[in-house]
Amino acid sequence: MDWQTVLVSFITSCIPAAIAYLSASKQAKTQLQQVEKNNQAELEKMKLEYELKLKEKDNDSQNELMVKFFSGDLNLGKITDSLDDLNALNKKAQKLQNSNFIKNKK
Repeated sequence: MDWQTVLVSFITSCIPAAIAYLSASKQAKTQLQQVEKNNQAELEKMKLEYELKLKEKDNDSQNELMVKFFSGDLNLGKITDSLDDLNALNKKAQKLQNSNFIKNKK
């Protein structure tokens, strides 16, 4: 077999393969960029929807509290008393914890 024939057949097969590879890689890059743009827009849309839902839930909870307050289901006097009781209980728990810490230290 002649080297010239081998070289010509090799070159004639490599050139179309290289062209096909370059065109396929360029097409893949453009498709990837397009998909990234589409997904970025959809991701931003989902973030905005999430923020709107959070604001809506916040407004709903505020409205529910106001309705309970005006209907009498929510008594601020009882809540403040409960907070005072919780504060006193917290102080007792801290004293107990401090006394246990001192006993364990000895």
